[in-house]
Amino acid sequence: MFLQRCILKRYENEITYFGITGDLSTRKLLPALKEIINTGDFNDLSIIGVSRREVDVKDLLQSSLGESDLASKVSIFSMDLAAADDYARLKDFVA
Repeated sequence: MFLQRCILKRYENEITYFGITGDLSTRKLLPALKEIINTGDFNDLSIIGVSRREVDVKDLLQSSLGESDLASKVSIFSMDLAAADDYARLKDFVA
């Protein structure tokens, strides 16, 4: 199972988003989260994206936002959504 975790400081607020590579995420959610972070009020926000396949953070952000400036705030966790063991790994990843 692929696991990519950027070296991030621990943030006060973390969003775990299932389906980070989906159409809703790339068209609506990631652009909205970018705007929220750019307000300056949420500098301590990090995003943990859950995906069923391997994803490169910079490629994902470049394709959905046209830039990869948020790469330092985004981590990707790949898992099999039907595997109970993967949820335990996700719990450890988020902690």
